[in-house]
Amino acid sequence: MFLVGYKTARRELGIDPSQEEQEFQREFQPWLQKRFEVQTVNSWATIIRFYTHDEKEAFNYFFQLLDEFLQRDKTLESKEINLPKSNNHSKSFDQSKSEQEALQDKDSLKMV
Repeated sequence: MFLVGYKTARRELGIDPSQEEQEFQREFQPWLQKRFEVQTVNSWATIIRFYTHDEKEAFNYFFQLLDEFLQRDKTLESKEINLPKSNNHSKSFDQSKSEQEALQDKDSLKMV
């Protein structure tokens, strides 16, 4: 993943992480789990991929979520999950699965 390579290169060059990078590394995963109301040992990338159709959509959705994360102290939190439109279908979590299926999928992400 690009971010891992970026972090490794900076470390090898002896460049300390910025305050923003440290904040992202420390707070993005817990924020994202709260955002999607899941408890999991899976990475934030896996969580994002779970809620999208493909890797391209997940990549784009990451930046949408990153913007939301960076603005989290400046705006009220919204519980609505708006996923980007993809090809011939758009997907919002509530529209794509029944409530029962959603709960089963959500439970599969929880820590055992």
